Amino acid sequence: MRRSGLPESSAAAGIISPNNEEWFYKEFGIDGEILIDHAWRIEPVRMQDIKSFKPSRNSLSNGQVLSRPYPFAEARIVFLEMIDVFCGDLYQLSLPL
Repeated sequence: MRRSGLPESSAAAGIISPNNEEWFYKEFGIDGEILIDHAWRIEPVRMQDIKSFKPSRNSLSNGQVLSRPYPFAEARIVFLEMIDVFCGDLYQLSLPL
């Protein structure tokens, strides 16, 4: 938004009007719609929609925050431990490896 000379999104409500909606769509794409909804305090998704959502696929993820730059040998140990945890998660879910 700064590149476009706009204030932070909390102040955008005073700028977005029906007269310039199209500019927001052209400038920001789908995010333009999100900005407009946010500025006008419109939430198109209801809690019922969120709670009833069933994804077509499931996924697993695993992350590790390192407290310092690790040398290759130490990073490899962390990586192997993460793989071990991930395989254990897959086994518990009875998913194929």
